[in-house]
Amino acid sequence: MVNISYLITMEIGENRALPYYGFIEQTNLRELRELLFSMGLSNFSGEKGRNYLKGLFLHFDIMVTYFLSLLKKYSFTRLVRDATGFRNPRDMKVFLQVLVYAHDFGRLIFEPGNLNLRDNDKRSEELLDGFLSSIYNQEEVEKIKACLHSIGWITGEKELPKSDDQLSPQQRLALILKAVDTIGKNSFDERGRLIFRHPDIFFDEDGDYQRWLEYQKDNHRFPIPLDGGRFIDAQEYARRDRKLTLRGVNLIKQILSQENAEVPGEEFDAFWLEVQQEFVKLHSNL
Repeated sequence: MVNISYLITMEIGENRALPYYGFIEQTNLRELRELLFSMGLSNFSGEKGRNYLKGLFLHFDIMVTYFLSLLKKYSFTRLVRDATGFRNPRDMKVFLQVLVYAHDFGRLIFEPGNLNLRDNDKRSEELLDGFLSSIYNQEEVEKIKACLHSIGWITGEKELPKSDDQLSPQQRLALILKAVDTIGKNSFDERGRLIFRHPDIFFDEDGDYQRWLEYQKDNHRFPIPLDGGRFIDAQEYARRDRKLTLRGVNLIKQILSQENAEVPGEEFDAFWLEVQQEFVKLHSNL
């Protein structure tokens, strides 16, 4: 077992000191996961809070399985190397899991309530900056943040190159993270069994994304106010979000197509099944 090397503390909210373990090469991912879950329990108590955190960490675990499967592909490890400078597979695994936790870090700290998605993202980013700066040096913080996707890509406040050929390695990895984040949402059938939704049906009219969107609308998180008195409504947000997600999915398909010469659609279907098998393996070890 790899031991965690040091323990530091960071202040969050009303002077509540929460422990954080330093993690880069020394990270024990199991202990990190348990630590973050315990941190969440300090903010979301009772049975409702525990169920909320279980759902959130299930989402994290689904995302991790996508990355574990992608790490078996040479083209993806090369992308992670180019984006981060890491060459050791374990460092890559740790970094990707840090990205998974970091992208929704704010959800471990506060309930967004009726806060619109843009303001929620801004508050989460501020908390994440403090968290990362408490553990990493500035170079490492920037390395992580460069590989996170941004709601600004959806609202139009931040721009991405229109051509995939012009994307930096960090932007490519961030778009893949975005795709995995969106299609990795939890879903259950009528018997309570976890369902892995295929991207081809995820955005269907009665699909998981539409249910997520309705939930956001019910909680008054639209329209989203932008600078200059502009707004983005739920339907326009959904259109842009879908476009961005599928761009990330296509980057995954490009990686898979570079591994062999099979039909791209069939490659992704095989990969999607592999992710589900990896998820079963991961949960047997948690």
